[in-house]
Amino acid sequence: MQIGLVERYDYIAEEHYITTEDGYNLVIHRMPGTPLYVGQKQRPVVFLKGGIFSSSDIWVLFGFGRDLPFLLADEGYDVWLGNSRGNTYCRSHVKLSPQNKNFWRYSYHEIGTKDLPVVIDYKIKLGICLVPIAIWKETIPSLEYFHKMILNFKVKRYQNYIKIYFTYKFYEKNAVCTVTLLLRLPAMFLIAGSDPAQLNTLIKTLFLQTIIPILLSYYPAGSSVQLLDYIQDHYIQNMIIKKFQAYDYGYFDNYKQYGQIMPIIYDLNKVTVPLAIYYSTNDLID
Repeated sequence: MQIGLVERYDYIAEEHYITTEDGYNLVIHRMPGTPLYVGQKQRPVVFLKGGIFSSSDIWVLFGFGRDLPFLLADEGYDVWLGNSRGNTYCRSHVKLSPQNKNFWRYSYHEIGTKDLPVVIDYKIKLGICLVPIAIWKETIPSLEYFHKMILNFKVKRYQNYIKIYFTYKFYEKNAVCTVTLLLRLPAMFLIAGSDPAQLNTLIKTLFLQTIIPILLSYYPAGSSVQLLDYIQDHYIQNMIIKKFQAYDYGYFDNYKQYGQIMPIIYDLNKVTVPLAIYYSTNDLID
């Protein structure tokens, strides 16, 4: 998150640095205060984590009185905004360069089992977690980090990404399909989904309020086609074999990755935290 997106409204913003056990350097952001809640008792932590396409910026683009982090901060909550390996703020590793293909050799399994736990260990002890299914459902091997959470939201639907429109860096800032805004917009709706009944009003609103240029400056946010390959393949694998399991690298690499020749099977019976599921039928990404 660009600190200025928050500080321009006189809210406090912080940047924190964490390194995962496998060497990825993560940046997370915090909004610990607000001009409207000075001197009052601090409420619990709220952790907001966007989807694979996004970064922490996505939560604060439209500002005071509109975005959820500002509203929560106004109520006294200690707001933390997460990022995952490979996005705009987390393209760093203690040994690997992003130009090295091994930097991108992970799926949402690692995001859930390595990125989220280290963030939880760093600060989050009690809170509300907004995460897409790609993040949430892969945290099952590390559920001890979430037992204290009161409420968790997950997005129900997830569909395959369309990568034919993208070359080189998949989500680089300001480069979705083409350099022109009008050609970007249909591609965004094609990939992310849309509601035809609302689209006309939505487009008018977006252009009149100049939201689209703002949104496309921060979303999508980072990563590459190589990462997209792993994530897409992971979902396809699960759909074909009709099992909920970790990425299948093949017998030899599975053993190196998981200590066994077959991928880890996720046992949903071990999910004990309460879940509230919110999803949109027109959201093709989540």
